[in-house]
Amino acid sequence: MALARLRVNLALEIRCPCATDQGPSELWQSRCRAGRIDVRASHDDFPALLAEALDRIAAHNVDVKRAAETLTCSTSQLVKLLKKEPRALALVNRWRGERGLGTLQ
Repeated sequence: MALARLRVNLALEIRCPCATDQGPSELWQSRCRAGRIDVRASHDDFPALLAEALDRIAAHNVDVKRAAETLTCSTSQLVKLLKKEPRALALVNRWRGERGLGTLQ
């Protein structure tokens, strides 16, 4: 349990630069089918997927729609993933607030 919390905390804190035109990872592709992200917050893959989503959102200057497009999912699916870890949604909303953008619901 502690290891799972640590992995989520790392996903929230550490950003890895990525190219805005870079496609999704193999893990992401295996979990995103027909535009839907299929992972539970309790699954071992969740922290890595959360980190990838946050990295893409950061790379696209907090443009969640563009990040979702590069991750081959819908904006709503990406927001649903963030909602599975409320601190992730709060982080993205903080980034958006710093840029004068509205919050995600």
